[in-house]
Amino acid sequence: MNRPARFSYPEVGATRHPEHLPAGYRHLRHRTLIGYGREVLEAAGETVTTWRMHRGMGTVVRAEAERADPGVRASLGLGLGPLTVSAPAEVIWSVREPDRIGFAYGTLTGHPAAGEESFVVEMRADRAVWLTVTSFSRPDRWWCRLGGPLLGICQALYVRGCGRVVRRAAGGPDGDGSRVAGSGFNHPEVGAVARPDRLPAGYHHLRHRALIGHGRSVLEAAGETVLGWRMHRGAGIRVDPGTPPAEAGVRVVCRIGAGPLRVTAPAEVLWAVREPDRIGFAYGTLTGHPEAGEESFVLTLGPDGAVWLTITAFSRPGRWYTRLAGPVVPLLQRVAARRYAQAVRRSVDPTA
Repeated sequence: MNRPARFSYPEVGATRHPEHLPAGYRHLRHRTLIGYGREVLEAAGETVTTWRMHRGMGTVVRAEAERADPGVRASLGLGLGPLTVSAPAEVIWSVREPDRIGFAYGTLTGHPAAGEESFVVEMRADRAVWLTVTSFSRPDRWWCRLGGPLLGICQALYVRGCGRVVRRAAGGPDGDGSRVAGSGFNHPEVGAVARPDRLPAGYHHLRHRALIGHGRSVLEAAGETVLGWRMHRGAGIRVDPGTPPAEAGVRVVCRIGAGPLRVTAPAEVLWAVREPDRIGFAYGTLTGHPEAGEESFVLTLGPDGAVWLTITAFSRPGRWYTRLAGPVVPLLQRVAARRYAQAVRRSVDPTA
């Protein structure tokens, strides 16, 4: 690859600080949930840093090295046949940390745009793995400037496609993070309960917070109750014997009611957390569950020593009979949340 080419913009390396992207460019930030757990992180990181993400989008990549390391140059072929455009770029920085993998490249002279783009896969505290694409760019060729806002739309579509490619590569053909979380979820927003401040629209939202007790010993005891399914059993829900403690990928079948009115509710644990001041998990509903959505149960130890159980959920009817029940179902969910809290409280204080 011809070495004399130079970067076509002055702010080289600015994507290292995505919160301070340079002015005078179009900014883009897009996040895609890839899946859960370290295995997904590693698989996604390999897909991103070995150009397989780009190739999966149909981009012809001619790179000096098979891994995107600083200084490596690549020519990205965009388009089809005689309409293919060559886009030369150079990797500016890369990162490979225990919970963060990715790289950024900058445009070289001859690229149709001028700017920089980074692709970073991160695993958060809740074990959720996200791909974040950050870029700043502006047209650098006359025909690119002529495209106007169409260029921004194409760029956004390309970035979304990158997320789908990485998710398929890291999570299996269903593209739902199934390498860890399995397939069969009956809702598309898998993992959304990890962001309780931005629960998806179109669902009933539930947030319930209850004081459990005080002190680290209470947190630990309550945590065992929550992770070991004793909270569910204490609330009158039957959990299949032998179900392992809650951790990412564990499937659980809950049974509610009795006799001919018994309802089977299969779910899968999306993530579990056990930190010094925070213990809990979340699960998502599988096909056959009477509801569609997710629920998290998280215990926290506050600075004042108070231990709180926070239950967060989003759900909508998943079967004909729950749709028929209408507003009765959300009412039952609130009752269940209170029963969960009572069961946890009793596990640390039998007199409660």
